[in-house]
Amino acid sequence: MRPFSVFVLFFVAAAFLPISAEEADVVAKANERRLETIRYGTDAELGALIEDLSKAKIDDLDPELVKLLDKTKSVKIADAILGYLADGKKKGGEKKTLDLMENRAQEANSNVDSAIRYASAIGLKKAAAQLRDILDAEESRFNVAAARALGSCGSASDAAYLVDYLEKSDPPDPVIAEIIYALGEIRSDKATKYLIGLTESDAKSVRKIAALEALGKIADDAALTDILDALGDDDANVRASALSALAAYKGKKVETAVVSSFRDSYYKVRLAAAKAAAARKIEDAVPFLKYRAERDEVVAVREESIKALGEIGNPQALETLKSLFTEKNTADRLRSAAARALLAASADTYGGDVLAAMEKAKTEKKMPLYHSLAKAVSETKSPALEDAAKAFLASGDIIDKNYGLDLVILNGYSSLKDTIETLADDKNESLARKARKALGR
Repeated sequence: MRPFSVFVLFFVAAAFLPISAEEADVVAKANERRLETIRYGTDAELGALIEDLSKAKIDDLDPELVKLLDKTKSVKIADAILGYLADGKKKGGEKKTLDLMENRAQEANSNVDSAIRYASAIGLKKAAAQLRDILDAEESRFNVAAARALGSCGSASDAAYLVDYLEKSDPPDPVIAEIIYALGEIRSDKATKYLIGLTESDAKSVRKIAALEALGKIADDAALTDILDALGDDDANVRASALSALAAYKGKKVETAVVSSFRDSYYKVRLAAAKAAAARKIEDAVPFLKYRAERDEVVAVREESIKALGEIGNPQALETLKSLFTEKNTADRLRSAAARALLAASADTYGGDVLAAMEKAKTEKKMPLYHSLAKAVSETKSPALEDAAKAFLASGDIIDKNYGLDLVILNGYSSLKDTIETLADDKNESLARKARKALGR
């Protein structure tokens, strides 16, 4: 294997090849066909078009879709367009949304659900009053969605309303969970006090868990002591949620709590501890992460510990990863996880080792290991892997060529343009499409 060259490439994909007049004509005709579908297509045809627009990230026709939304009587078309706008957090559906919510007694349930989801996606403040009306009327068809939507559509006054609603009524658990979620999104002082009270009470575990998740979003220092206290709860799921809620907090007290949680007998707590240690890069956690990566009985904890070691990236952490990667008895899944962590830490330092192991696996026909390592390489952003991309592209195997194209798309190795040009017209359309993407077409 040749040593990797180390240099920075500046790459603009679209500069590979300016769009030709012929290609421009193809694009124009495609847009005309799309417009005709919006104007005259069935709900199924429009649904397929919307799916294509979403995948291709084309928004030129959004105004036409909004026009259709405002006048359509089709339940399926309204659902499709509102769903599309909600997924992209796009403006334009506000009028239809407010109309559907106000006249919900006469509208199809799915349209009202779509309207509530859209309001939630864009944080439509004008929808808050209608959402409160739904809760007050205890409309079981919509109250769960309405409670959640108030989190993004509501204000401090809505938080006060929600707290009062919980204290004076007895809604079902799914609604309570969504109200607690909404309080975490609104983040008012009254919401924080109420949520803290839930963690201190004898409330059901499911409510404590929801409250801790909400407090983690709010990240008010006033809640820190209560979150730390919840680490001693009898319910392991509450302990795991408390640990996750600490993500937004800093300080030695928090770090000590994270490290101590590696001794918890419940695997989800150890899993959360690994994630928390990674987020804070807690070097005191490295010995515990090493132990967990090597010996935890739950594979998911071992994998998360390996990721955390890579995130921390100090000499002891990297030494542990290198040992796990080179140890013959390490399971393939964990070996691949170690490879990813090493490549993320320094592809220049560890890329050669990973590529050598990858080729060895291929020679020994250990194809699952080969492909997991190749995929790890293909998803690594580094100028040091240009030679690897070239080797993948030169392979006769179509999967290898895809790995090479993934590397080029991620890193922009402009020196490989000529090779990619030959793949842009490959008879395998999936490969050709990816090659054209690499060329910025």
